[in-house]
Amino acid sequence: MRPAEYLSFYAEHFQTVEVDSTFYACPSVQTVRNWAARTPEGFTFAVKGPQAVTNEKALAGCPRAPGSFLDAQSR
Repeated sequence: MRPAEYLSFYAEHFQTVEVDSTFYACPSVQTVRNWAARTPEGFTFAVKGPQAVTNEKALAGCPRAPGSFLDAQSR
């Protein structure tokens, strides 16, 4: 199976998927919309918080990063 087919496969067999890539970079709004379009209503994405927020800054002194991340994750 090609990586481009993973999400469709997961959506057919599971109700949720963990997205590890969000730990390294915040996906664009368009990417998140694409995920939503390729999955059924009610499918859940469990996204990891960005490394810059959770590990490097330990949630201190980063008022904009969590907001940007959450904005991109909303459907």
